[in-house]
Amino acid sequence: MFWSSFLSSTALLLLLAAKPALALEVKMDVHASGGSYPVISGLTNLPDGTELSITLVVPGEYLGQGKAIVENGRFASEAFSNNGKPLPSGVANLEVNSVLASSEKVRAVIGEHGEKMTGPHVTTLAGTSFRTVHMSSKLAIP
Repeated sequence: MFWSSFLSSTALLLLLAAKPALALEVKMDVHASGGSYPVISGLTNLPDGTELSITLVVPGEYLGQGKAIVENGRFASEAFSNNGKPLPSGVANLEVNSVLASSEKVRAVIGEHGEKMTGPHVTTLAGTSFRTVHMSSKLAIP
């Protein structure tokens, strides 16, 4: 009985050690303001210093990329423009993605390859073990 219990406990510890704990269920709420010069902002529980890539596409008319850094649970992009002019009217595709963590402070929370992140906004990059945040939606440009 002792050996059976010991072996079961040892096997459980080995399984727990082999699979890292998923410690952060990522939450993200994204908003747009600014009309034809949209600013993408939001709230998240990602750690301070997390870099986000923001992509805005009006199919056939506009492609823009920006970035934002999470600070105190908030992030915001610069205003998007079309070379200083307003964006073309239409429905834009909006994507917000986390950039692979470079700072030790961020990696301590999300894991070396994002393995501690979980939730509906977390995805594994195809062909890798890297986990990133990915959120997409539509945005009406007036």
